[in-house]
Amino acid sequence: MGPMAMGQLDDHWAYKQESIDHFTERARGGTGLIITGANFIENRIEKHRKASFPCPLEDPQSYMTQLKKMSDNIHAYNSKLFVQLTAGLGRSAIPAMILDNTFVAPSATTNRWDPSIQHRALTTEEIYELIKDFATCAMLAKMGGADGIEVHAGHEGYLLDNFTMEYFNQREDEFGGDLMGRLRFPLAILQAVKQACGKDFPVILRFSLKSFIRAERHGILPGESYPELGRDIEEGLQFAKILTEAGYDALNVDAGSYDAWYWAHPPFFQDRGLYLPFAEKVKKVVKVPVLTAGRMGYPQLAADALQEGKCDMVVLGRPLLADPEFVNKMRQGNIQDIRPCQGTTMKEVKRAIEDLRSKLLASRQRLNRPLIDLNYKIDAEYFKLSLVSGEKEQFLANSRLGCMQIICPPNADFTDEKLQSWLRKVIEESLRRNAKSILPPRLDRLSKQCGLPYASVKINSSQGRWGSCSTKKDINLSYYLVLLPSYLIDYVLLHELCHTREMNHSERFWSLLNQFTEGKALALRGELKKYRTEI
Repeated sequence: MGPMAMGQLDDHWAYKQESIDHFTERARGGTGLIITGANFIENRIEKHRKASFPCPLEDPQSYMTQLKKMSDNIHAYNSKLFVQLTAGLGRSAIPAMILDNTFVAPSATTNRWDPSIQHRALTTEEIYELIKDFATCAMLAKMGGADGIEVHAGHEGYLLDNFTMEYFNQREDEFGGDLMGRLRFPLAILQAVKQACGKDFPVILRFSLKSFIRAERHGILPGESYPELGRDIEEGLQFAKILTEAGYDALNVDAGSYDAWYWAHPPFFQDRGLYLPFAEKVKKVVKVPVLTAGRMGYPQLAADALQEGKCDMVVLGRPLLADPEFVNKMRQGNIQDIRPCQGTTMKEVKRAIEDLRSKLLASRQRLNRPLIDLNYKIDAEYFKLSLVSGEKEQFLANSRLGCMQIICPPNADFTDEKLQSWLRKVIEESLRRNAKSILPPRLDRLSKQCGLPYASVKINSSQGRWGSCSTKKDINLSYYLVLLPSYLIDYVLLHELCHTREMNHSERFWSLLNQFTEGKALALRGELKKYRTEI
């Protein structure tokens, strides 16, 4: 299983039970080796916001305790665990992840995401501190039951990767200069870890053979040909040979950087098995196992790659998120039962959802909406509707506050889609008028009663949400609220009012909402799920 950041940490920067369960499920599914997402080796020089990466040195005892739970679970299924360690984010750091302006790099440069942010060069003394931290964290990982570590080195343009590239490393000390100088950092890490953990403790390297950078913040697209600003294949092969001859036990080969993210995180338009050509080149110059990922979640492709000697181990990332039982199903010959991964990023998924939202809603409504005919009624506390047969050939709608009657022609064809659409618009307009009369005064009363002021209120036709509250305390309410019982209307209004003080659904939010609902917030939330924002 390839390294992927999970973002599930406890207050001690250690793995939460959710993360342990996540990795255990993949081991149970037959995965032979689990490689964790990156772990920060320190939090002093480059200070990190508590986000997606654990940090063993923040609370070593807590970290080892949680890692031991994880390793015991993984070992119970005859799988192995490697912990990935990273020197830091460097110029690839998302600015929000760095605290106290502690942006660092091999040499002075600007941030990948925000060019206005300056990164200072690490001092020589700081580099030696990081080397010691690698050894200490590797030892903590070993004591926590890990079977080895992966050094997050020549990969994605992170801190250690930039040390190996001439363009980003303009140092004049022993950690810069020619290729051997630029590789001194990962070589020193290897030596320190082996000294601390023993020569037989496996240390593998995450390694991009080619960076695909044509300019800062601009990558080389598939099929394009530009001079390489980062690491090109020729130098990458020298890199691989030097580091493995020094003692790295395996190479996890890929390509790309955050300047060319579509190589490092290949979306669906990239070729299946896109790293295999790079792995084949590396295998020709090294004598250690070569691992590779890159849209390998196709059983025949993976099997052929191993059988043909293109790589020694297949690494799966998103395919194991899609189906934790991928390996067991493949081993048992149940390939047809594997839940496929489409190689799609979350950004692409969200864009597709937004593009299709209106069509999906319309389709769902056509399938699920009841037919509006003479048997259709609404008998809510604040809105009542009935349809009756009349003598005239046209429809007539009588509406007043809280009540609506639609008189229908004797020969009305209620199966006609256009008629159904018209009837819904008429009813929804009546709901809107009723909501504008009922909801704002009710919201104002609760606001004053609870001491939760808001800026404005709007009535809308939202489907799927009863209400919302912006950071500016503007409240939006769906007119479908008038179909609810009064106590659930009040629950929704109080829910949005509490968001004027606590935007997220944190413990403080639910505690506040419980104050105003007699401790019934979650129970009322459960009741609300029985209703729908539609007619």
